[in-house]
Parts: sequence; C-alpha cells; structure tokens
Amino acid sequence: MARLLSLVAVLALVGCTTTCRFESNAQGAQVYLDGVPKGVTPCLLELSDGETAYTVRLEHPDFETYSYMISQQFAGTVTQQNTQTNVTGQTNAYGSASGRSVTVNSALQGNQNTQTQQYAVYAWPTRYFFTMRPRTATSAPPPTPRPTTPAPPPSEPTPPPSPAPSTRPAFCGSCGARLAAGTKFCGGCGARVEGNR
Repeated sequence: MARLLSLVAVLALVGCTTTCRFESNAQGAQVYLDGVPKGVTPCLLELSDGETAYTVRLEHPDFETYSYMISQQFAGTVTQQNTQTNVTGQTNAYGSASGRSVTVNSALQGNQNTQTQQYAVYAWPTRYFFTMRPRTATSAPPPTPRPTTPAPPPSEPTPPPSPAPSTRPAFCGSCGARLAAGTKFCGGCGARVEGNR
C-alpha cells in the first residue's frame, strides 16, 4: 500500500512545474536549458518538478559564455503514516424468501499495524541570478575573416643605393694638402680634385 502511495505521489509531480525567474548582470543574455533556447534575461521559465537538474547556458556578445548545472534544492521532509488493519472472522447472512429482510451475524477480530515514513522533499528555487564576466581582449571571439585583396605584383628591381660618402679626410693627389669636403680644386696648388665629396 505504501509503495502504491509513493508511486501516486511521483506521478502527481510529473505534470507539475515551478515558475523560476532567471536574471543576470548582462541584460538580454540568451538563456538555454539543456541546449534549447528559452528566452533572454530577465525572464520567467517553467521548470518541470519531475526533472532533478538542468544545464543552463547564458550567451551575450559582450560577456563570456556562462554554463552552470542547476538542481532542485532540499525543501524539508514530509512524514507519512500508513495504517493497515487486518481483519479475520466469519460473517453469516440470512435472508427471507421474499428477499426483503436480511440478518447479518458477524464475529470479527482484527489488529492494526501503523508505519511511519519520512521523505525528503526537493523543489526548484524561484529565482536564479547569474554573474557573467565581461569579455576582454584575450577572451573575445576570433574576428570574422575578411576577404583580402591580393598583393600587387613585384615592380622592377630598384638599383642598389650609392655608396655613402667617406668620413676620412681627403688629400690632394698633386701636393698632398688636406682638402675640405666637397672641394673641386685644391686650395694649395689649384689642381682639380676628382671624387672628393
């Protein structure tokens, strides 16, 4: 009998739901229950009392994806008493020919057996608040690849650069006098100087 009552209690819970409020610091985050989209925060969702846990996932473009397992919480205990009466005895019924009067004689004996059982009760909380972390440069999703334009074809090779001017002092090849940078004629002998820069 107790097993039958427990089965009836479980079957009664299968069709029941609890309304829960889902909130997050990221307003407008998409809420998924076991991978199924259910709404955006803040929202009210119906959780089946026949289920014991759900996987909740929240997604928002400005925040990191948040995933969490929610389950029913302990809500207390229920005490159930089952009383069973066992009756033994004999019953005799007498009737008249007309069928209108009946006499019943009973000699019954019985005993009672009472059992007390306690059951833990679990229920869904009525409010959930999820704190999501803002995206950072390192946690941002990779950028969407954009088509690139091909690089231009290589142009004509460039000529090698001219040698750098010498920083050594220059001397006249005719008289050996020291020449100032950029001089075309020797100041000592007047000879033309080639390659002095």
